[in-house]
Amino acid sequence: MAPEILVKILYFQSFGPVLNCVLNSTLHTLFLEFQTSVKLRFKLKILDIYSVIVFLPVQCRIAP
Repeated sequence: MAPEILVKILYFQSFGPVLNCVLNSTLHTLFLEFQTSVKLRFKLKILDIYSVIVFLPVQCRIAP
């Protein structure tokens, strides 16, 4: 797994309960796909921390 992705995970975890549902659902799904998808790997590499912070909370609200 790319080191920069691990850094992002640790960065998210520092936010505490705010992003728990995101870490448990969206990121879990992304990393299941990450293991098998080269295209997703490239997408994650170009995804900067600010766009992630904006995007993931939205996914969290949408998730059941």
